[in-house]
Amino acid sequence: MSTAIHINGAALTLLVGIPIENPVEEIIELSIVIAVGFVLSATVLTVLGFWLSGRILKPISDINRLASVINEKTLSRRIPLGRTPDELYRLAETLNSMFDRLQYSFEKQKQFVADASHELKSPVALLRLKTEEYLQSEDLPEEHRASLLGLSETLHRMSRLINDLLDLSILEHPTTPIECMEISLNELLLPVLDDFAEAFAAKQLVVHNEISSEVKVFADIDKFRRVLVNLVDNAIKYNKKDGMVKISGHATSTHVFLSIGNTGPGIPEADLENIFDQFYRLEKSRSMLFGGVGLGLTITRRIIELHGGKIDAESIPGQWTQMNISLPSG
Repeated sequence: MSTAIHINGAALTLLVGIPIENPVEEIIELSIVIAVGFVLSATVLTVLGFWLSGRILKPISDINRLASVINEKTLSRRIPLGRTPDELYRLAETLNSMFDRLQYSFEKQKQFVADASHELKSPVALLRLKTEEYLQSEDLPEEHRASLLGLSETLHRMSRLINDLLDLSILEHPTTPIECMEISLNELLLPVLDDFAEAFAAKQLVVHNEISSEVKVFADIDKFRRVLVNLVDNAIKYNKKDGMVKISGHATSTHVFLSIGNTGPGIPEADLENIFDQFYRLEKSRSMLFGGVGLGLTITRRIIELHGGKIDAESIPGQWTQMNISLPSG
């Protein structure tokens, strides 16, 4: 190091230095210090950058997470607004406004279906009554009788459709009451099997009930009986002659599992996820032949969901179809 000083007007240069015994070693040490400092600085800056970016992007992640869980069943939920009216605040406000419109549209649609079904119920019932009255007439020409029989069947299907739409509208209402109690699963199932005894005999079906009397379910009796009726009815309708219906169930400490399977044409794998949708039919002609309207499994799934459970289907096309239900044990 050098510096200039003045003594009595004369300029003198003062040189200060230290001896370097091994300059190469000193350079290596200095390089190591610089490299370590660079690595530490880069690490600190990287960590700080991730932390800052996480803080900045967290509100966006929260909005994305909340928006992704809002669906047709949770449309009443909204994204919390921030404290400051910034861009994210306005984004959340816009999304909430969109959810408001969607909820209003869904509710109006459901209300329309319920109102229309209710209004149609009485006229269809009156038409059925009049049709059956005409069919009782002894002097009715045969060609008219055949037409009236076809009309009667059509009115019967319309009546079933209207009743199912009304039931589904009630079940989808957020305030639908559900009164659960613990009951033996067989106590619910056996009367249903007795009601279908003639249908089993007509197709010469063999029924295997493998549920023990110890298996209990915590359920709304009337609604869960509707589930059993729908599934047993399907197991008969879509079964082959001389086929089999197998019903099994067991309980764990947390859940009750019920399976109802039947031989028959089965369900293609691509359709398994869709069979619980409203009005979905594998074959429209076959469903109409059996009197189906495409709402039975939709109603079944909704009842299971009201109990906090799940239902799914598995099938081997041409061999076997099985409906699997899991319910909380209590």
